[in-house]
Amino acid sequence: MSDVHIDSTTFRRRLHAIQKNIQSSEYFQGVNGVLVVVGSSDDSNPYRKSTILHTWLLGYEFPATIFLITSKKITVLTSIGKAKYLNPLKSIPNLNLNILTRTKDSEHNLNLFNEFINELQTELDGKKLGYLPKDKYSGKFIDEWTPIWNDFKSKIDSKELDIDLFCLLYTS
Repeated sequence: MSDVHIDSTTFRRRLHAIQKNIQSSEYFQGVNGVLVVVGSSDDSNPYRKSTILHTWLLGYEFPATIFLITSKKITVLTSIGKAKYLNPLKSIPNLNLNILTRTKDSEHNLNLFNEFINELQTELDGKKLGYLPKDKYSGKFIDEWTPIWNDFKSKIDSKELDIDLFCLLYTS
């Protein structure tokens, strides 16, 4: 990922297109947030919706990264290396961006996943979460995330956004 530059104007415009529609658009059907999880890169299948959304927002795929997008905030859980490319976006006016940074320490990452789940609960405020369940990824990141996600997912109301989100992106 050398020479990565995220176009802040495009990022803000595209993020805003999602954020302004989360609670009001027919596509989202009452969700309070959108969860986008990307695992390890897979050159044999680069057309997963989660990967496409990352590329649409950032101009790049960010493997082993999670986005939580709500109408007022975006929380990103990613590696130190990718976080350095996202940090300049914090200077965008009226953008509430929270970056949680993973390391190679499994204990730290477990605590970070739990912190992310706590943030997710707070942001959902008892409402529905939209996510892309048909995208299947692999890798250490997904192996660490999946048990935590499965436990949490069983306790919340959620909605598949496979087609809905992309109808919105196409019309934005």
